[in-house]
Amino acid sequence: VFFIDRIGRFTIQLMGFFFMTVFMFALAIPYNHWRGTKCGDSFCDGNHVAFVVLYSFT
Repeated sequence: VFFIDRIGRFTIQLMGFFFMTVFMFALAIPYNHWRGTKCGDSFCDGNHVAFVVLYSFT
Protein backbone atom coordinates (compact mmCIF):
# COMPACT_ATOMS: atom_id res chain seq x y z
CA VAL A 1 0.00 0.00 0.00
CA PHE A 2 2.89 2.33 0.73
CA PHE A 3 4.29 2.04 -2.81
CA ILE A 4 0.86 2.48 -4.39
CA ASP A 5 0.39 5.74 -2.51
CA ARG A 6 3.98 6.82 -3.06
CA ILE A 7 4.51 5.89 -6.75
CA GLY A 8 0.97 5.75 -8.08
CA ARG A 9 -1.09 3.06 -9.77
CA PHE A 10 -0.50 4.31 -13.30
CA THR A 11 3.29 4.35 -12.91
CA ILE A 12 3.31 0.86 -11.38
CA GLN A 13 1.16 -0.42 -14.25
CA LEU A 14 3.50 1.13 -16.85
CA MET A 15 6.50 -0.44 -15.11
CA GLY A 16 4.74 -3.81 -15.22
CA PHE A 17 4.01 -3.49 -18.94
CA PHE A 18 7.60 -2.43 -19.62
CA PHE A 19 9.25 -5.28 -17.71
CA MET A 20 6.84 -7.86 -19.11
CA THR A 21 7.80 -6.67 -22.60
CA VAL A 22 11.50 -6.88 -21.74
CA PHE A 23 11.17 -10.46 -20.48
CA MET A 24 9.08 -11.50 -23.49
CA PHE A 25 11.76 -10.14 -25.83
CA ALA A 26 14.41 -11.92 -23.73
CA LEU A 27 12.52 -15.15 -24.45
CA ALA A 28 11.66 -14.48 -28.09
CA ILE A 29 14.90 -13.15 -29.57
CA PRO A 30 17.21 -16.05 -28.54
CA TYR A 31 14.40 -18.64 -28.71
CA ASN A 32 16.57 -21.27 -30.43
CA HIS A 33 19.03 -21.02 -27.54
CA TRP A 34 16.26 -21.80 -25.04
CA ARG A 35 14.65 -24.54 -27.13
CA GLY A 36 17.79 -26.33 -28.25
CA THR A 37 18.43 -28.24 -31.46
CA LYS A 38 16.26 -30.97 -32.93
CA CYS A 39 17.61 -34.45 -32.24
CA GLY A 40 15.42 -37.45 -32.79
CA ASP A 41 11.88 -36.96 -31.54
CA SER A 42 12.73 -34.27 -29.00
CA PHE A 43 15.01 -31.28 -28.53
CA CYS A 44 18.52 -31.50 -27.07
CA ASP A 45 20.98 -29.03 -25.57
CA GLY A 46 18.27 -26.54 -24.64
CA ASN A 47 18.24 -24.36 -21.59
CA HIS A 48 14.79 -25.30 -20.30
CA VAL A 49 15.26 -24.22 -16.70
CA ALA A 50 16.31 -20.70 -17.69
CA PHE A 51 13.34 -20.52 -20.07
CA VAL A 52 10.93 -21.42 -17.27
CA VAL A 53 12.56 -18.91 -14.93
CA LEU A 54 12.29 -16.08 -17.47
CA TYR A 55 8.74 -17.11 -18.35
CA SER A 56 7.75 -17.00 -14.69
CA PHE A 57 8.61 -13.29 -14.62
CA THR A 58 5.89 -12.51 -17.16
